[in-house]
Amino acid sequence: MQFIEATDRFPPVGQVVDAATRHDWPALRQAIAGIVRTPDDFAQVSLPVSRIPGVEEWLAPLLEAEPDNNLIAALLIDRLITLAWDKRSGALAKNLTPTQIVGFTETLLRAEQLLLEQLTRHPADPVLWSLRVTSGRGLGVGLAEIRRRYRRMYALAPDFYEGASRFLIALYPKWYGTYDDALAFARERAAGARDGSPLAALPVAYYVEQWRMEPDDDVKALLARPEVHEELMIAAHRSVWSPSHVVTPLTLELHSDLAMLLGIGRWWADAWPHFRVLGMYPPRAGWDLMADPPDAYQKFYLAAQEVAGQ
Repeated sequence: MQFIEATDRFPPVGQVVDAATRHDWPALRQAIAGIVRTPDDFAQVSLPVSRIPGVEEWLAPLLEAEPDNNLIAALLIDRLITLAWDKRSGALAKNLTPTQIVGFTETLLRAEQLLLEQLTRHPADPVLWSLRVTSGRGLGVGLAEIRRRYRRMYALAPDFYEGASRFLIALYPKWYGTYDDALAFARERAAGARDGSPLAALPVAYYVEQWRMEPDDDVKALLARPEVHEELMIAAHRSVWSPSHVVTPLTLELHSDLAMLLGIGRWWADAWPHFRVLGMYPPRAGWDLMADPPDAYQKFYLAAQEVAGQ
């Protein structure tokens, strides 16, 4: 098996990345226009662009030439936020070096300034408000201000999964909230989501965070509980299994996380349909949290396949 980027299965997204890599703005603009219909569509194409090394050095002059272009601005800001977190690393705040802190803060401040300028021009852009949720979290503006930013975004795009997931992160104990706060929010947004929306699966992100942060044995016991299993099944059926669901790269990431969580809980028969979609070329999603991701995926895949009698 081989892990891939979820976007690798979607050639139109590959065209976006290719155009950004070649610094071809007309081709990038055309490729994005061909596939972006919703804020989540944009988030799915912006993510791989934000991972291109040095792309900010190309995007910044473009924005200077077209300061009212919120598409260029969102791509640049998303890249700066990704770059800031790369400089910070995934270490706990107490373990960061002065160099990491300075690099992180300076880059986020640059993103925040651009956000302020762009939201003055485009106050009804939910993507910009969602990015401001993340910049605010990193800059330590406090939960009340982050919530205000999220509410501005929610008023514009209540079905925006990426925006909700950005606010969900702020509610985890390592930032500003508690697990109870985070789970209550995830359940509330999932319950109110339209049928087929990825937002119906927001509790999945919460349980992945549990696996990331809490002792393995505790999370295994949690995911083995019938009520949690039922919650995951409802999330799957209201999102990726719904006839109303529109398949995007995020679909594969949700399948991957659901397969992993159901496997950890040893609900192998229910994990198998997700593994069948993923096959031997899954996106990494939450598998990077395993000690040996490829080995873990193969073992889970085979265990689910055996129980399902496939």
